[in-house]
Amino acid sequence: MAPYWRVDARLASNPIKDVEFFIGGKNLASPNHREFPDFLEIPKTDYGGVSVIY
Repeated sequence: MAPYWRVDARLASNPIKDVEFFIGGKNLASPNHREFPDFLEIPKTDYGGVSVIY
């Protein structure tokens, strides 16, 4: 199994009190990598959302 680099990032902003907007990504260094020799290929993942605290 070949070694790999993993790069994750998250950007968040709180423009309004108790509200957070965020975007992020996991495994950004490559399109995918294997966790085990025979299976379980992990893809690049993007996500985003809004969090509200009340």
